[in-house]
Amino acid sequence: MKRLLFLAMFSCSLFSASCGTAQKATTEVAPAPAVEERQRPANRGERGDRGGNLDAEIAELGLSEAEAKTYKEINERYRKQLGELRRNSGGDRQKMAAEGGKIRAAQEREIIEMLSDAQREKYNAILEKRKTQMRNRQRGGRPGGKS
Repeated sequence: MKRLLFLAMFSCSLFSASCGTAQKATTEVAPAPAVEERQRPANRGERGDRGGNLDAEIAELGLSEAEAKTYKEINERYRKQLGELRRNSGGDRQKMAAEGGKIRAAQEREIIEMLSDAQREKYNAILEKRKTQMRNRQRGGRPGGKS
């Protein structure tokens, strides 16, 4: 009888100790970093940053080193403007859409001005491809255009 009572008390104390440890472990978890502090994977920048795609576009357009530098500078400048717009819009999607459209239109104009006629044709094809991909994403379709 004493053994049974001792075994029961030992089991209860062991269970109680393990619950306390588990509770302590869950309450001492460090808080998640703020959105600004979170690090993004190396292959992914801010939203809208096309990273590797930008280099692919430069190659597709056949830009010289000087043109490629200008192309990257233009894209970076407007990417920052769009990021500021997102941060400062207060979640107002209509404002972001209207202002973002103006920013992207200015970006396209500036890029088109720096390109030759042959490069403009290629750039317009890139834009069309990008718009098609965006439409497919919005509809939930696949890249091939079939839903």
